[in-house]
Amino acid sequence: MQKSVKSCSDNRIKQFKYKLLHNIIATNENLHRWKIASSPLCKKCHLTENNEHFFVSCECIQDFSKVINHAFTLCGYATNFQVLKRLLFGYKIYQKQYIDINIILNIISFSIYKSYMASERRLKPYNILKRCIEELSLTIMHSNGNKNKLITKYIEILSQAKHHMP
Repeated sequence: MQKSVKSCSDNRIKQFKYKLLHNIIATNENLHRWKIASSPLCKKCHLTENNEHFFVSCECIQDFSKVINHAFTLCGYATNFQVLKRLLFGYKIYQKQYIDINIILNIISFSIYKSYMASERRLKPYNILKRCIEELSLTIMHSNGNKNKLITKYIEILSQAKHHMP
């Protein structure tokens, strides 16, 4: 069995990924099942708020998803990365040349999660793209001199897109 390449050194993101992989993210579906919320529905679009909805299909993140996929395309990766399977497990995790993509995917899903909490469960507007750029920049700062060309290019593309998003 091949060993997956380590793509995360940030403990906050490791804790988040653990919650995501074990389906213990505080989505309304989980909160309702745990008898903490009165409804399993998304407060914004009134569909069941499970992980798929939370990270991929909620109307609140559609503009962000388009920007994310467009940025990957501009970086030379024409694959839809805003798919729950990719956010959960990564992209070609056994191949070292994709480690930066997997770091970016971890940060994308973490940024969606943190934005959700900061927006009071999507009741208040919150800029997910700005959060994602900040988290990617922190990753570059803490990379101990490693050259993260793809992540740097991705930040530049997202920064340009930030000015064109509603």
